[in-house]
Amino acid sequence: MSPAIVVHDASGTRRFGEADLPLRIGTGPAAAIRLPGPVADQSHALIGLLEGRPFLQPTGAQVTVNELPLTGTRWLGDGDEIGIGSARIRCAFGTDALEFRLRFSGVDYDTLPPDEAVPELAGPATEASAPVAPVRALKRRASPRWRAPAIWAALLMLAVCAFWLLTSRAVLIVADPPVAVLDVQGVPDLRFAGRYLLRPGSYAVTATAEGYAPGNISIEVTDAPSQDFSLRLERLPGQLVVSTTPAVSAEVTIDGVSAGRTPTRAIEVKAGSHKLRVAAPRYQAYETELAVEGGGVLQAIEARLVPDWAEVTVNTVPEGAAILVDGAPAGTTPAKLELLAGERTLSFEKDGFKT
Repeated sequence: MSPAIVVHDASGTRRFGEADLPLRIGTGPAAAIRLPGPVADQSHALIGLLEGRPFLQPTGAQVTVNELPLTGTRWLGDGDEIGIGSARIRCAFGTDALEFRLRFSGVDYDTLPPDEAVPELAGPATEASAPVAPVRALKRRASPRWRAPAIWAALLMLAVCAFWLLTSRAVLIVADPPVAVLDVQGVPDLRFAGRYLLRPGSYAVTATAEGYAPGNISIEVTDAPSQDFSLRLERLPGQLVVSTTPAVSAEVTIDGVSAGRTPTRAIEVKAGSHKLRVAAPRYQAYETELAVEGGGVLQAIEARLVPDWAEVTVNTVPEGAAILVDGAPAGTTPAKLELLAGERTLSFEKDGFKT
């Protein structure tokens, strides 16, 4: 939200909004800051806002800021003093309001007196006559040498600005994410109501945002009065570290692609949803749908593995019989066996006894 604009002058205190910009400084009835002097429709200077920051633009009169001549458009700051003739406009800027306070000296406006003629002497002076000193004509103050070039420079700048504004089109460039910083290469960052002011032609637009890869597009601005473009940035990959409980060596796959064994180092994974699978011998596979934040964020995943076996106590009479599990030797009785889940065939062998 733009700050309020408050003017204190001979007409009292008045408030203006962004819709009233630019504020005119002059002696005419349309001036927002009314100076003393003969009424004239032409403004001496304009006050505007660009992205919430006030600036001053002279329009023909001799204007100073802090007693220094103004040759072109200038940013205004808190405490600056604008001078036009004998009038002074004090700037007081806060977070909520931009105040302009007018004051001027005893004269209503500045004029220069006409040249005074040297009076003619009536006759030759006599010895008794007092000497008559010639009266010097009051000379007009010569204009400084820089004034003419400065005026031409200001007029040229105004002409360039006017040409740019009259031939530009309002272009809206929307970035995803909205916090991205946009840069239209080769032109000044001039915006009005959130839209860029661009002349018809081709432009390269770049966008950067923390946690995203830089992006760029080429746009073609036509003669249409209003045009929209969009630019979407790709989220940077995230970092994934996978471990298991209990700590065993397990194979990690992401979306069916092997990503190493636990405990893993940081694995680079694109932002978004992925299928994670952690598998180790004699344990049930750990599977989950994983949301990767991306943007370089490190995420640690601990896979809790469930044993895929059970402990079985085996004994025979007499003892000392060989144990076979699914035909494979597994020790002698008595014994405690860790058997994998599922159906298993146990058999026992001992010399002198039937199987």
